[in-house]
Amino acid sequence: LDLLFVNVKGDEEEIFRLRDQIQEKCSSTTVQVYTESTDDVPDAIGSFIENHHSSMLVLHPGHHGIIDNLLGKSITKKLLAQSHIPVLSIP
Repeated sequence: LDLLFVNVKGDEEEIFRLRDQIQEKCSSTTVQVYTESTDDVPDAIGSFIENHHSSMLVLHPGHHGIIDNLLGKSITKKLLAQSHIPVLSIP
């Protein structure tokens, strides 16, 4: 299981907390955790998929503000349209 945390807002503390929780709950599975700080989330995820030969993408979308929702800046929707592998979005 390869996990990629994309750090957009500089909230590294939250990423480390989530990473530790996942590793604890998946203790019987080999978990590799990667972190990337970037503003271009779709590009970071696309590169990760290619470099790790991923067979499925599971997204946990971040919270959007009202402006992002009005302007249609959904990264999840963009990834769904561009992905050549199955995508699962979890709340």
